[in-house]
Amino acid sequence: MTELTVQQCWVAAVIRDDDGNVLVARWTDTQAWDLPAGLLRRGEDVCTGVRRVVSDTVTVGVTVGWLAGIYSHIRDGMTLVFLARHVTGRAAACGDVQLCRWVTPDVAFRMLWPRRADQLLGALLAQHPQPVMVQNPRPSRQDLGSNRFASW
Repeated sequence: MTELTVQQCWVAAVIRDDDGNVLVARWTDTQAWDLPAGLLRRGEDVCTGVRRVVSDTVTVGVTVGWLAGIYSHIRDGMTLVFLARHVTGRAAACGDVQLCRWVTPDVAFRMLWPRRADQLLGALLAQHPQPVMVQNPRPSRQDLGSNRFASW
């Protein structure tokens, strides 16, 4: 078995509007359509990272609802795909994004490159997505010494 060492962690957002449409973005460097996505910064919690990546690429504010998938790739590291809901702002391309638009999930699936289209489909069909929880503060050494974790 090959051990995977994650060198970078990407986050991608499946953003839905009130009509069920998905926001897609066309990247300037590749001219490819994709979900709003970017690298998580060292020490950044995932919810903050998703909101930052979204606002830096398509200028909208979102609520991060569910972790829809974890994908590892030899070349790209790891991608965490989240379901998010549009809450503020009007979608506009910025940063490394040339265009963005709201499209139906079916159209989005056909626009995206195959690996991302599979991730989109997995997110939209998720039977039991996991709520995103950021734990603060960190557990203490005293917590680790207690019987709290005995059932694990």
